[in-house]
Amino acid sequence: MDWNDERDVLKALGFLYSLQTADERVSQVTTYDNGVGFNMTDASFLSSVAEQVFVRGKGISRAQYDIVKVSLRKYNGQLGSYFLDSVELPKTAVVYEKDKQLSVDGIIRVKETELTFEPFIYPSTQIKTIGFRWSQDGSKTWFAPLNLSNFEKVKEMFTNHAVDESVGIWLAKLEESVELSEDTLRSDLFVFQREAVSFEVKSKRSLLGLAPGLGKTPVSISAIKELGGNTLVICPLPLLYNWRDEIQKWADEEAEIWHGFLGRGESSWIITNYETALRYMVTYDEKTIEKNGKKKKERINWQPVEQFMFDNIIIDESVLIKNRNVQRYHAVDTLANKLHTVKNVFLLSGGPCTKFYDDLWSQFHVLDHKRFPSYWTFARDYCVLEDTFWGTKVVANQADAAARIKRDFRDIYFARTQDQVLNLPDWIFDTLEIPMEPEQARMYREMQTNFVAMLPEGDRIIAPNILAQITRLIQFASNPALLGGPDLHPKWNTVVDLLEYETLPAIIWTNFIQTGRMLHQFLEANKYKVGMLVGETPNVERDSIVKNFQAGNLDVIVAHPGVGKFGLTLTAARTAIYVERSYDGDNYYQSVHRVRRIGTTVSPHVIILLSLDVRKIDGETEEHSTVDHVIHKVLGFKRENNIQLTTGLVREVLGG
Repeated sequence: MDWNDERDVLKALGFLYSLQTADERVSQVTTYDNGVGFNMTDASFLSSVAEQVFVRGKGISRAQYDIVKVSLRKYNGQLGSYFLDSVELPKTAVVYEKDKQLSVDGIIRVKETELTFEPFIYPSTQIKTIGFRWSQDGSKTWFAPLNLSNFEKVKEMFTNHAVDESVGIWLAKLEESVELSEDTLRSDLFVFQREAVSFEVKSKRSLLGLAPGLGKTPVSISAIKELGGNTLVICPLPLLYNWRDEIQKWADEEAEIWHGFLGRGESSWIITNYETALRYMVTYDEKTIEKNGKKKKERINWQPVEQFMFDNIIIDESVLIKNRNVQRYHAVDTLANKLHTVKNVFLLSGGPCTKFYDDLWSQFHVLDHKRFPSYWTFARDYCVLEDTFWGTKVVANQADAAARIKRDFRDIYFARTQDQVLNLPDWIFDTLEIPMEPEQARMYREMQTNFVAMLPEGDRIIAPNILAQITRLIQFASNPALLGGPDLHPKWNTVVDLLEYETLPAIIWTNFIQTGRMLHQFLEANKYKVGMLVGETPNVERDSIVKNFQAGNLDVIVAHPGVGKFGLTLTAARTAIYVERSYDGDNYYQSVHRVRRIGTTVSPHVIILLSLDVRKIDGETEEHSTVDHVIHKVLGFKRENNIQLTTGLVREVLGG
């Protein structure tokens, strides 16, 4: 290859462009870690120029060519392995000198903090519909705030455009990668995870859309380590202790949990749940409004309760703030944008949209109020709207919206699917520790210590031996109502929380028929379409339930692991949640294989819930493992695909 030959350079550009996947070419961004084509930094500008030459049949400017020539030299390894003679250049593939007038609709330029478009055709007033304004300084240009969204929109509206060299310089600077510390480079993070860390450090305020199991938590913790400062993590209640453990693992620091109160804030990591943030960390005024003849109170003037000193905020499972009218959205938005100390805001979600792409607006709005001022403008750009007698509503996503969203917001939205980075659709396991209610924990401790537990109304639950004791402990840890006690079920509440943001359909595995019955009613009361597979379910009904589940007609199946463990195929499941497990390892391992069989195309997310005994002693909080932790440990002893348990082993682990 001759680097002084313009045709060779343009052929090299075309060859590398051809190695980009189809969706990478459409979105003009590199998303697959396949070792060919453009890297993430160069993808936007080089794809744009390649499209100009090979798709739209236009020439390029000398300034564009100079940037392309410099950028391509790093791809010698790919270019040296192939013959460029196979690339056919269009006749229009020429490099224009600066004084050559191009036959184009206009020129796109970057001027400081503005994006400008100088039109050569008239009228060009349609550009106002995408937020551009006419200059008042006599320059005869349209201008808008400088961001990728506006750049892509004006390119799309005026396809026969020219790009000034200032745009190439801006794009190169915008998408250049950040150098990471040696600690991060030497860590156990995968290549795509380190890429995500670099993205977060560079963006400062962004949405991380790694699919479940791809490591959103360690990525964000590593990014905070690079940036430094005090950090507030807001997450769903079931993930509080998971976040604490991950911070200990990846940052080697102790985190402080605020649940139902505000703590001392002595750690540089504070973890809280959405409800605590709403109740204790923000304040608001109320005014009464009248609508359709009805009066109701509206919350306004949201403010932080006090000036917390957080440099960084992480919002985990940000899909929970998709509704711009709910209170937790306002709480998160207030903390992210009205605390003057906050420099970096990271939203995390494996599935930031539950149905339509308008779910993204509230999350993007938290990141940048100026760039995303109007919900309806965003919805019209990416969704199909329908005007009805009651107003306008979203009814579908636009056909090409997914690719455009990745392209338009690639500076604030980093998304990877399991298919892009995983070779096989393996299981993805997570364990969540759920604190028991105080009364629940009292009965549990009595059974653990004395083999006898006293219910609030005076009845006694007796375990004559250790195996009976373990069964009773599993029941108390799940819900004392299973033994005639009070209805206390933090685990079951956690299931409802998880179903709100995990991918459906889901299987809820239980160890007792009574749990199955009660959970079935509990989930139906929460408006889920539920089937039940327990020992008393007739075989004919089982078959119908499985078929409906596989066909997508059910949201959830509540099932016992021992039911049809050798015959059920539940590959439609995207999430499996274990509320209870017994020491029967065969039941567990057979049940977990129901969601990973021939035909599985997406990694199932398996979530194991472990009850936690949290005690207050002399003002200090202590955390104690439960029988759930015991079972979790002994199920690790595996022999020839089956678990063999003995009373001695269980007793040994209990004693330890």
